[in-house]
Amino acid sequence: MATWIEHELKPGVIRYRAARRDVCRYDRVLAAWRSDAAFALRFSRLLAAISFDAYLWDTPPATRSSLRGEFEFTVTDCPELDRPADPAPFRDQIEKSGPASMVRFPNLGGDATLVAPCARAGERGFLHLASFCRRAPARLKTEL
Repeated sequence: MATWIEHELKPGVIRYRAARRDVCRYDRVLAAWRSDAAFALRFSRLLAAISFDAYLWDTPPATRSSLRGEFEFTVTDCPELDRPADPAPFRDQIEKSGPASMVRFPNLGGDATLVAPCARAGERGFLHLASFCRRAPARLKTEL
């Protein structure tokens, strides 16, 4: 996996880029998340190690033209997310998922796809990406 360089864009906002841009193309990262469990777990550890208690995670849009470009992401400190998870807003989607470990559905505006892990009996919910990367079992991290 690439070595990542952190760059503080402003207080509470950090951009991550690979030290060698040729190593970490957008299409290769997407493919590795799907097919390489070890890569997915290493990337999850990178996200778990971010110092913010809770954060928003963002990438540039993935388009046909951007897929061969450099993969990068930003995290924005978001302490208001660090609270207990409330599954009520996603209850309908999660119940429709049956035994699946995650569910995908469009956001209310219809311009994005949300992916939510489905907490099962005995599992804690995950309100934000940092809590997921720090507490989710490895099987969920590789399935998501």
